[in-house]
Amino acid sequence: MLLTDIIESLPHHQLSDGAVGNSDYIDRVDPENVPFPVCQGKDYYGRWYILVKARQGERKFFQTFFKRYNDSNLVAGCKSHMTSHTGFMDTTGGMGESQQEYLIKLIREGFNQVTEEQADNLKLKSFTGEYFTKLVIDTEDTNNIELR
Repeated sequence: MLLTDIIESLPHHQLSDGAVGNSDYIDRVDPENVPFPVCQGKDYYGRWYILVKARQGERKFFQTFFKRYNDSNLVAGCKSHMTSHTGFMDTTGGMGESQQEYLIKLIREGFNQVTEEQADNLKLKSFTGEYFTKLVIDTEDTNNIELR
């Protein structure tokens, strides 16, 4: 299963002016203006994206996952420059199928617990080597979602 299989089941998000940087990445979305913990939309080129608010303990994350090119299946991720919250998944070179399956489970079930070895394989770790093994969808200060 891939992210494209669940897009339509997520609440819609409309990009605001200034949410896309000079690079055309969706890297300037302010999580304070995102009413759902997980939502989807399309950028100015018609490419889909998914916004995810997550946490591990007290540490908060905000990451955008998006179709990188119209003529490719490459999916990438970026953090927002509008918040101090970092991303939780390294998608350098594009997301693998196992990373997409992990994210789908996190979105659908609201949590996803993995071992440190699995976190390493999924690239769920900080630049300082901290593994993100117990991520949950962050529903604090947002509307709850019910997947269709």
